[in-house]
Amino acid sequence: MRGGFVFGPAQKPHHSKYSHTRYGNQTGSAVIVFQKNLLFDLTDKACFLHHVLVFHGDADQIVPVENARNLLESMQPPKHGIIQKNGDHPMSSPVHQSEFEARTMAWFKQIFDRSGTA
Repeated sequence: MRGGFVFGPAQKPHHSKYSHTRYGNQTGSAVIVFQKNLLFDLTDKACFLHHVLVFHGDADQIVPVENARNLLESMQPPKHGIIQKNGDHPMSSPVHQSEFEARTMAWFKQIFDRSGTA
């Protein structure tokens, strides 16, 4: 396993290069830490969210692209979704990273211009 970050309640991120990740007073595999602490469902809360920009890759092997589509559909406007063709979970493509930067800046500019605070 490559190194990763694990976040917990009132904790700073801990980086691990090893096959086991330390989390608080618990040591275990990163998968167990992920399952216990980072799996959550926003479906029932999505209808309250607005001013949301969602980027997702259609080749994401960690989070299904349908999750992004379903959440976006449930959210209130203004909202916008961008599904990157052949996009993976870490957005490893420099082209996708550039698109993310440009489209995120355009989104914020549009939202701030609309609200009169730009």
